[in-house]
Amino acid sequence: MSLDGVAVRAVVHELQQLTDGRIHKIHQPSEHDIVMQIRAGGRNHKLILSANPSMPRAHLTNEHFINPLEAPMFCMLLRKHCENGIIERIEQVGMERIIHMYVRQRDEIGDLSHKKLIIELMGRHSNIILVDANTDQILDGIHHVTPAISSYRIVMPGAAYTPPPAQDKVNLLEIPASELHTHIEYDKLSPSELTAAVERRVMGSFSGIGPLTAREIIHRAVQGEGLIAALRDFQSVLRNHQYEPCILEQEDGKPVFSAFALTHIEGRLQPFDSISACLTDYFSEKAQRDLVKQKTADLMRILTNELNKNEKKLEKLYESLKEAEGADHYRKLGELLTASLHTISRGQSEAEVIDYYDEAQPTITIPLDPKLSPAENAQRYYKRYNKLKNSQTAVQEQIETTRQEIAYLETLIHQLTDATLDDIDEIRDELASQGYVRQRSTPGHKKKEAG
Repeated sequence: MSLDGVAVRAVVHELQQLTDGRIHKIHQPSEHDIVMQIRAGGRNHKLILSANPSMPRAHLTNEHFINPLEAPMFCMLLRKHCENGIIERIEQVGMERIIHMYVRQRDEIGDLSHKKLIIELMGRHSNIILVDANTDQILDGIHHVTPAISSYRIVMPGAAYTPPPAQDKVNLLEIPASELHTHIEYDKLSPSELTAAVERRVMGSFSGIGPLTAREIIHRAVQGEGLIAALRDFQSVLRNHQYEPCILEQEDGKPVFSAFALTHIEGRLQPFDSISACLTDYFSEKAQRDLVKQKTADLMRILTNELNKNEKKLEKLYESLKEAEGADHYRKLGELLTASLHTISRGQSEAEVIDYYDEAQPTITIPLDPKLSPAENAQRYYKRYNKLKNSQTAVQEQIETTRQEIAYLETLIHQLTDATLDDIDEIRDELASQGYVRQRSTPGHKKKEAG
């Protein structure tokens, strides 16, 4: 799951402790993520801003990040305009998944400059954009959006910043409790009415409310005094910042997080003292799971391809072995031809001879090459016999080797089903030593850890 506007409100409330703090260091550990080290309130803080399409986030964290030896261009730009700057304020845009961080800094010649860092946490459209606070002109974004990608807005240096398209929804916090009923069609809810249609009705009326939040409101409505009463209570929680961050592991093992207590889902609930601690735990685990899943999928594809190749090879080897097992037939034909050379002439395409190996001694027909003499035809059968006889041993050895290879690959595939990152790296190194995959980067290409 991803952050909704409710969770972003909880995050922004918590980030108020960074106001008047100084940004000491900025790093960009990946193409999607920015990490800031901030000194505020006599303490050091680490802030993660991520425009990762699958798990966008913004919160304080105690995670360790591995940074490239050479900082990306966007990171260098942030350092130029924001390092040693003072955070003037941090705001949420309405109840949307958009955060504005205002930074005051003196430039190279000592003049005061004001910048605004815009963090858009909107799934695959997530972005981190630095703009001039006075003109709203974009200095750069962690992800560029060209006219070819979007005709509505451009995220490129020099372009004017255009906010994401506004939705036709109202901010729950701006509505007097007495007027809530005018903004949503509602009825007395019963348990049978907990449907996706009701969920969509709540999400479609109020900004910032995601599916999980909507389901919780509806559940509380059924358990309490109806939808308006549940919305009124939820409105009070948001206004007074009465958050109860938690992660709930559902019965199917899939975890979900929330800025408030969840009562509509069965499972193991883990409460947290802060929304940042909650998100750090959830997303670091998710990032680990996603990384394991990605690396496992890559190696699984390689191993499966190799297994299929070896299984096809084994089929062909068994065909070759079956053919080799018929070698004695060619020896027999050669001996019968040798015994009947005096009855055969060059130019014949076949010869009828008596089969002395059969008690009934029937006459059989043996194909000949008319270009060869009778003796040469006999030698041709002897040579085929010897070739197949010699190959039989080699084929059996190859069959045993291929069987061992298949068993080895099947073992690795089984190990990958519940492998850790360390296990995956060990398996990859083992496969690299055997030429299945490329060797990993040498120590000279390692990255460094910051902070």
